[in-house]
Amino acid sequence: MLFKTHLMFGIFQITLLYSIFPSLITNHNIYSQIIFCVILLTSTSLPDIDTKDSKISRKIPIIPTIISIFTIHRGIIHSIYPIIILSAVLYQYSSFYTLAFILGYSSHLILDALTIQGINFLHPFAQFHVKGFIKTGSIFELILFISLIAISAVLAISTGHL
Repeated sequence: MLFKTHLMFGIFQITLLYSIFPSLITNHNIYSQIIFCVILLTSTSLPDIDTKDSKISRKIPIIPTIISIFTIHRGIIHSIYPIIILSAVLYQYSSFYTLAFILGYSSHLILDALTIQGINFLHPFAQFHVKGFIKTGSIFELILFISLIAISAVLAISTGHL
């Protein structure tokens, strides 16, 4: 999936959380809410740090160079292991921010699993390769992107957050 689709899915998740569990978000001060949103939105693109072509890698080009020594694109960085390890570390600081990270990172994996290339959720230790039908950058991805915008707008308007 493209960066914009991953980012829009993150926005959709935030809107959905505000709609379904408003107290989960609003029980925290505005600064914590902003940090939550930044973590969630950043982690939606974080798995693509294993390729030089991603937006996040272009900001810090040395990281994909180092990562490519150890793994391939959609390898271990696109598995469940970074979620488990980084969540355990982040949880020591904040369960609220851990939730944001888990939602963002896992949404990236789920969206990439919908693509023709798919991902192996258990790479490199086992095979659990999931492939979908969406070609990255195709009309189907565009339809998904536009649908996410529409649903997010409807949720935001209906709950009074827009």
